[in-house]
Amino acid sequence: MEKKPFLYVVGGIVMGVAMSLMFWMMMNLSGGESQRDPQEELVMFENPKKEIQATEFVVRQVIPNGDALAIIREGVDYFSVVLFRGTEESAYYDGQTIEVPRGKKVMQVGTFRYTTTSDYVKTVPVVQIVSRK
Repeated sequence: MEKKPFLYVVGGIVMGVAMSLMFWMMMNLSGGESQRDPQEELVMFENPKKEIQATEFVVRQVIPNGDALAIIREGVDYFSVVLFRGTEESAYYDGQTIEVPRGKKVMQVGTFRYTTTSDYVKTVPVVQIVSRK
């Protein structure tokens, strides 16, 4: 009896479980629905710390204060979660694509801690798109 079909079945099951877990984790993002004020969980740096190597993001969830949790769609840390601060000029929405314009870069300007709906505490970088100098 040939072993290859058996290995394909086992590989398919393992990949299915892995993909299901990744999907579940992405769907469980929560924007600070805890009893604490989201501003208490936000730490902003005096100066940007490091450049985030990414060119495109997808908004996964907009939290009540207008900030957006997004994942890196194209870049070094593919699928990493970041937070974009909401401003008067920005109106984020779920599923929105945020592209980094030519001549600009993404810098980490702080950290944001939130609790998922599964009660996991997560800390993600707060990012801002700035001009390359």
